[in-house]
This record gives sequence, C-alpha cells and structure tokens, in this order.
Amino acid sequence: MQPMLEIINDLQQGLDGDPWHGSSIHQLLEGVTAQQAAKKPTPAVHSIWEIVLHMTAWQGEAHRRVQGNPPEQPAEGDWPAVPAATEANWQAARTALGSSLDALIQTLKTFPETALDQKVGTARDPALGSGYSFGVLLRGLAQHNAYHGGQIAVVKKMMT
Repeated sequence: MQPMLEIINDLQQGLDGDPWHGSSIHQLLEGVTAQQAAKKPTPAVHSIWEIVLHMTAWQGEAHRRVQGNPPEQPAEGDWPAVPAATEANWQAARTALGSSLDALIQTLKTFPETALDQKVGTARDPALGSGYSFGVLLRGLAQHNAYHGGQIAVVKKMMT
C-alpha cells in the first residue's frame, strides 16, 4: 500500500473503523451523554468533551498545515473551553470531530505523496509541533488520536 493511503487508512480506522488497538473514537463515544462528556472524574483529568475538542482542534491545525499554512497553535486553542453541557452542543462537538478529519482526508487525497518528506515549518519546536516532515505530522496525528482514545476509555471507566 502507498504511504499516503496507509496514513489515510490509519486516520479513518482510528476515528470510525476497526483499529488494531481496540475501539474507535466513535465507538468509545457511543452512548456518552452531554452530562457524562462534560464531567471531570477528578480535577486533574480532562473530561471526554475536552479531549474531543482538543482532538478536533489539532486535526484542524494539521489540515491548515497540509494546505500550506505555517505551524501555529490551533485557532481555538490547545484545549478549547467546553460550552454549556447541552445535548445539542455535545452532538455538535462530535460532528465537528468527524468533519474536521473528513476535511483533512479530502485534502490528503490530492496531497502529493512526494510532499510527505517536506518539512513542516522551519525550526524544530516540540511545543508547536514543527520542524519535522508532513509524514511525521500525519502519522503523529493518528498516534495522537489513538492516545486520546485511550484517555476517553479510561475516563469512561472512571465514571462507572
């Protein structure tokens, strides 16, 4: 399989497929209410909703970068604020998570595979996530989503 197709597959599988590591993000979010999503099991732990907003923000930032924009923090922030805990707002957050990945994947379908080795940004900045290749960015995003999927699974277990 070509590297770009592998990256796209990894991103899709992690969100709504049957990933190797366990449940997809959509599977983990099934049945979670707005009240549950907004609840922090302890003050030091992010809520499920915070994690979803964080993932959405970074998917959007990765998309911006693939479109040729310079690396920045996500426009909505690294950990966006959770709105009022209504079912409509929770559904909107879940929809935005899927839509942001769908938009990135649509762009990746026309992104030249030869560009996977090109550098993102000019200098290595771990906090900003720059100074590495587009291939590292995109594989890292799949890893980022899997990591946060694990967090969602743990937070769900902490609430039962």
